[in-house]
Amino acid sequence: MRLRSDPGHRRGHAQMILRLGYGPAVPRAPRRSPAELMAGVPNDPPARDFPLLRPARAHR
Repeated sequence: MRLRSDPGHRRGHAQMILRLGYGPAVPRAPRRSPAELMAGVPNDPPARDFPLLRPARAHR
């Protein structure tokens, strides 16, 4: 059995097709200004609400 990547194979080389920018037309996500990004958002929840954002404790 010949490999598909073999040029002599009946289907030739295996190829990958990239489809960038295709899909349903949807509105763009809202963007924040750099000043807003640097200042943070007052409604951001504190890190204690998200256990994955807390520093890891040492194992005993």
